[in-house]
Amino acid sequence: MRTLLFKNNVHNTELVDIPGHGLGAVNLTVRKGLKWADLQVGDTVVIAETGTEVAEGAEVFAEIFDVKVMTFHALTHYTHIVKLFHDPACQTFQGLFDRMKKVYDGFILHEVVTLVFYEIVSADDTGHVIKTKTEAKEVTEEVAETADTQETSEAEVVEETDAD
Repeated sequence: MRTLLFKNNVHNTELVDIPGHGLGAVNLTVRKGLKWADLQVGDTVVIAETGTEVAEGAEVFAEIFDVKVMTFHALTHYTHIVKLFHDPACQTFQGLFDRMKKVYDGFILHEVVTLVFYEIVSADDTGHVIKTKTEAKEVTEEVAETADTQETSEAEVVEETDAD
């Protein structure tokens, strides 16, 4: 099982109402490049803090419910999903951009990124994943629809970023 590492290992574990989308313990992380683009809906990963070792039996699991690939600057068109970012400091485009520059040396606006939508789940004492109720997949479907129809020029993105 793959391990998704976080420098700020904070995640939403409470069910929240996402207007028009239902309830879910929804999280979103953005990763530079395509390393995580091969995750599949329904995959389970271990969640851990960078630089720590997780004791067997003490793992925190997450179920993947969507994965999207786009350029980072395209995220300026998805302001409705910022509340899903696992890290509160990243819940604005500028906050996310600042964090990405700290985590990935030389990170720029036009990097290809992978968006990983996940839900924290728990495991019983036999290791079987116990899912929490979620209907949040609709959020990622809206992102996909917008990504398919949205074309953005670099000038518009830079202009929007400067306004933030």
